[in-house]
Amino acid sequence: MSNYKGYFIDLDGTIYAGKKRIAAAKRFIEKLQENNIPFLFVTNNTTKMPRDVVNNLSNNHDIHVKESNVYTAGLSTADYMDKIASLDARKVYVIGETGLCTALENKNFTITTKNPDYVVVGLDTDVTYEKFCIAVLAIQNGATFIGTNPDTNIPNERGMLPGAGSLVDLVKYATQTEPIIIGKPKSIILKKMLWKLLACKKKMWSWSVIIT
Repeated sequence: MSNYKGYFIDLDGTIYAGKKRIAAAKRFIEKLQENNIPFLFVTNNTTKMPRDVVNNLSNNHDIHVKESNVYTAGLSTADYMDKIASLDARKVYVIGETGLCTALENKNFTITTKNPDYVVVGLDTDVTYEKFCIAVLAIQNGATFIGTNPDTNIPNERGMLPGAGSLVDLVKYATQTEPIIIGKPKSIILKKMLWKLLACKKKMWSWSVIIT
């Protein structure tokens, strides 16, 4: 542990598996906190906001952290789009849940089904055929296609369930359009989470970071 000055840590399947606790995870995080070693939970799960992740860690896993310790692919998607979108092209159609929608709205994007500038596809446990139809037609009409992450599966206590990447690939296949992928292991989120963690330090050049 002393060899590294910061950690990026996955959540699903690493810190927990659904509501199933992983005992070593709690010990590891507490060890980081005791030694004042910065860390950032980085998850491709876009269904929740950082406050939801913090509450889940506390209530279900007895791990106590701050919202600033959490960075999601949903937040990274919103951060990326905020950089590339002009002020008059901020309409987006979303296949996704509250965490992703909130992140986009917090960056002043308008979620709509009518003539969106962007189509963003993430994990959506209530996805329907009609949602896919709207997404496919919008991309065919010129909307930029963005996928939150490429994960084909997401682990929980039931097993390996379909992930956001499965939904992204359906839209990709139907439109024959390559999406911009944001989440791990793509460079977009890797760069953003690195700078987010480094921003906490005055001497950024002295850092070495491990991704777990």
